[in-house]
Formats: sequence, structure tokens, C-alpha cells
Amino acid sequence: MITRLLPLDRPMQLEVNVSCLTGCFCAEVLYPHGTPVEGYGPALGQLEALDVWHQMTWDGCITVSPVPNGLCRFGLTLFHGSLFSHRWSRVPKFTQSFQKVEYPKV
Repeated sequence: MITRLLPLDRPMQLEVNVSCLTGCFCAEVLYPHGTPVEGYGPALGQLEALDVWHQMTWDGCITVSPVPNGLCRFGLTLFHGSLFSHRWSRVPKFTQSFQKVEYPKV
């Protein structure tokens, strides 16, 4: 699924409500004409075996950096699951970070 045009003129974050207990979900950030934004491809933004609201990360980074024209789309791919909703929102100033977030290994 390709989303409508979304604002990306400031740091933003994507949260998804997805159920993919036996599959996977991928999200990629696209320029308005459909070309992937470097660093936000589907291989870097993949979730597996999920059934909750989840904040998307791309290679560990939760913040999507602004692009020159200030607009983007998302390419969302789901295998064996359901996408219920997504939330595209500004990153609060006190949590804006362009560094990777390291999650503990389970």
C-alpha cells in the first residue's frame, strides 16, 4: 500500500497498529514520486511477529529526518497479517534524536 502525501518538513515518527504473529510488516519512506529515501528502505524498517502498537525504526533510528521538499509517502507491505492503523506525528522536541536506539536482546 502506498499512502497519500504526508508532511516531512520536520523530524517525524511513525507508529503502527499491526498484527503479524506469523508474518512480517515492512515500511519504507518514499519521495512523492515514489523513489525510496536513502536510509529508510523496507529492509531497514521491518517488524516480525508483532501484535501491538509499535514505533517504527529504520536501522534503529526512530526519527525520520526532513526531506528537501517537505513531503513524503510510505510504502507499507504486510505478509500474513493485518494493519489496523498508523499514526504519523511530530517528534516531541525533548525526544528528537537522530541517533540509533539500542534495544536489549530478548
